[in-house]
Amino acid sequence: DGSVYYFFVRDQIGDNSSSGGTDVSTRSTLWGVELENPYTIKEGSAPVKLTEVGRSTIDDKNKRSQAWELQQGKWNEGPFVLKHDGKYYLTYSANYFGSKYYAIGYAVSDSPLGSYTKPKQAEIMGIDPKEDASRAYFCGTGHAMFLDIGGEMFVVYHTLIPDTDTWRHFTVDRAGFREDGSLYINGPTVTAQYLPGEVSGVYNIASEATVSTVNIVSGGELLTDGEFCTTAAYSGNTAVSGAGEVSVTLEFDRVRHITGVMVYNGNDYDASFVSVDNIKLGQYYSFDNIPVLSDTIDSSKKLIYAGSCAILELSGEALAQSVTITFSCDSPINISEIVVLGVG
Repeated sequence: DGSVYYFFVRDQIGDNSSSGGTDVSTRSTLWGVELENPYTIKEGSAPVKLTEVGRSTIDDKNKRSQAWELQQGKWNEGPFVLKHDGKYYLTYSANYFGSKYYAIGYAVSDSPLGSYTKPKQAEIMGIDPKEDASRAYFCGTGHAMFLDIGGEMFVVYHTLIPDTDTWRHFTVDRAGFREDGSLYINGPTVTAQYLPGEVSGVYNIASEATVSTVNIVSGGELLTDGEFCTTAAYSGNTAVSGAGEVSVTLEFDRVRHITGVMVYNGNDYDASFVSVDNIKLGQYYSFDNIPVLSDTIDSSKKLIYAGSCAILELSGEALAQSVTITFSCDSPINISEIVVLGVG
């Protein structure tokens, strides 16, 4: 409505009365205040504390209800606020920025200055404490801001490469909201991702298709929901096949100008695929043995990295009304997401 708010982090060093008690001497928390304009606090307004480290709300008595924030250091920092369907999403980073545990979380409120509540699964990108850090190609994922580009949401953040260097790297990935209103990030990715449609004129049209499957035993409805699995915390966001011949067909209501197909793994190495046997576009175009990008699977460590996928990129456009993806597998596989790139 044109109101202006300022969100910031306050280092509460030695301020036990504000930071939660004598067990914590150093802590950063998130605050907000309403402004008259970008330079002046609104008359009668005062800064309001919005979060407490390790807790779901500022009044939460359970000091470890958000235990993922307490891996290294005690910070909530890097605030950025989104509005979606009348709700305010306060995104933030937790843990020490130079550590592998630096990660992005969020809290939700009905108004800009709270009260905010962190959901049970508040962490949306970072190292899962239940997993070894070596599972991540990137770590130290945090200090994010979100962009809307032609209706597509992207997150911009920084990362570290484990055991390689101490420099932070500039990183961009897609993000979105689920039907239940929860926020997700498709990242951190290793593989190339397709450009915003507003830039390239090419969009992911998979969600416009009717999906039918053969030998998919669960999760078929997740194949075109826009989200692919990145950590064990979201391992349920995958379709699971049986052994043997597996196929997924996407049927459109009209002929489409298709420029590529991307087929994503889940995060379970033992249920991963290393290639797609065949991708057929309509009646006339057929492509065999499309490999998963080799730098996204580490067979020596039995690891799979977020964004692992097989990419079929055409040099032009194929006119087709359907896409059929076929696997032949000795054991069940996980398919996290299917992207079909189409013009317009």
